[in-house]
Amino acid sequence: RFRNVTGVQTCALPISATKGGGQTEIAKSDYDKLPVGNFPLKAGQKNKKIYDLQKYLNQNYGSNLDLDGKFGQGVADVLNDKFWNFYVPGYIRDVSQADFDEIKSHKKF
Repeated sequence: RFRNVTGVQTCALPISATKGGGQTEIAKSDYDKLPVGNFPLKAGQKNKKIYDLQKYLNQNYGSNLDLDGKFGQGVADVLNDKFWNFYVPGYIRDVSQADFDEIKSHKKF
């Protein structure tokens, strides 16, 4: 059925910065362009505080979020599952300053 097959199959993959955990990270120049952000952090926002939140969730809770500063469904799912221990698919809750500080300092992983 597959006789006389020749050639090499290749796959084109996007080039991006990756960390050891497999997540991608935006370039420093893109990070520098992000707004600082204010609490509470809300879904749909993109800023440096959310980038830091992603970083702390990866470091302290063993998640594998992309470090892009975007508060999307992936961030909400990790917060619900690993931080609030209240997982409801599609549920998105704001992140307060107190939540952020606990995520930053807590070593649950």
